[in-house]
Amino acid sequence: MSRQIVAIQKLSIIFPQKTCLEEFSQSVQEGDRIALLGPNGGGKSSLLRAICGGSGFGGVVRVAEGVVLAAVPQISGAGDGLSGGERSKRALTEALAKSPNLLLLDEPTNHLDVRSRGSLISLLEHFSGTLLFASHDDELLERCGKIFWHLENGSLRVFRGSYGDYRRSLEERRSTLERELERLGGKRKELEEKIQAEQRRAKRSRAVGRANGKKDKWDKCTTFAKSQWAERSSGKNLRRLDEERRKLAERLSDIRLPPAIVPTFHLSGRAGGSKIVLSIRDGSVAYGERKVLEGINLTLFSGERLAIAGRNGSGKSTLLRAIGGDPALRRWGCWDGPAREDIGLLDQDYGTVDRSKSPLENLRALVPHWSVRDLRKHLQSFLFQKDGEISLPASQLSGGELVRLALALVAARTPKLLILDEAANNVDRETRRHMVAVLRDFPAALLAVSHDENFLLESKITRRWPSGLDC
Repeated sequence: MSRQIVAIQKLSIIFPQKTCLEEFSQSVQEGDRIALLGPNGGGKSSLLRAICGGSGFGGVVRVAEGVVLAAVPQISGAGDGLSGGERSKRALTEALAKSPNLLLLDEPTNHLDVRSRGSLISLLEHFSGTLLFASHDDELLERCGKIFWHLENGSLRVFRGSYGDYRRSLEERRSTLERELERLGGKRKELEEKIQAEQRRAKRSRAVGRANGKKDKWDKCTTFAKSQWAERSSGKNLRRLDEERRKLAERLSDIRLPPAIVPTFHLSGRAGGSKIVLSIRDGSVAYGERKVLEGINLTLFSGERLAIAGRNGSGKSTLLRAIGGDPALRRWGCWDGPAREDIGLLDQDYGTVDRSKSPLENLRALVPHWSVRDLRKHLQSFLFQKDGEISLPASQLSGGELVRLALALVAARTPKLLILDEAANNVDRETRRHMVAVLRDFPAALLAVSHDENFLLESKITRRWPSGLDC
């Protein structure tokens, strides 16, 4: 019988703007392989921090004696002169050097190239200790997850089985909800027709009562009694139907299917045509006097979609920064491309969003000539539909909301060239769906660095540079 190595008792993860968990109790048994799932901002990273002994949470988390715990948090990108992939591998190596029997990982496959990602998944498959990890990586979840903790809307549901079974259960639940919505929609229509018919019947009863009262002055008492009975009967029926309508509205409000983004791109002559957008001939890039890239020859036409390929540490992000005109880099050779104001950047940190400003203020700063009505309409198409959502400081938005706002800014002033730098890292399934919906219809040139092959294909990015290399 396996022993309990982590006991979670009445754990609460509450922030000023939302509740992720409230008085959650659960245990982790030795040898468990638990995957944390759920939307961005649902509390997965906070739960891992709480298990690691982080402060600021309500409740109690106890780790059994003799347990050697190692944790690797999310790696946010390049730093210390290393690429994001190199930093990820270094952090994991340092964690494994502790010989842990409890390993906690937060999005461990982010930044990793195809080979490194495969090696990590294989290593975790054969890890003999207890594993807890948060991830949106389907292959990692399929091969390494056995128990799934799904955090959403302030609660946590536990599912035991394979990731495929878990996904099928979600699809079945969605199909059930869609059928229920269709059934309830039909019932609502039928109910509205009954209410209208009852109102018409009550109106006729009153009219007949008044007419009979005028005809037979000697039987006013009988006529009045009949009229009162018809009124009471009709009122009772209407109250019953109104109660049914209220209950039906509550049931419909409980069923939430994910909304879809239907964006409109504002071109303003900035995109389109078949001219060359970017041309680099015999290019080199250096930090100071140290060259890190040489022999760059690249041409990109308007409307083209290109993925920059290469392994971790090969300089992909450095090339993107050079194209974007980063003043910290030096360039040699012939570089012809858009002005900095005609280049859009969507990176994993969504740096184009001013966190001190609200979505409305961010958008107004980009397109100051738009009316408030146009600003609101544009934000609504990216699912910012309530006053609270558009006026909240961006620092208080969830990860998924930040992505949607960054996409809204791109669409409001469509650049001649959009650069994606690992933009799909850390995003949940719904946010990813939103991103793909926007990128598939993006009308201008697009340059991407991503190790997520499916994301590239779904976004219609099929050409690689240099050709023949893995991402």
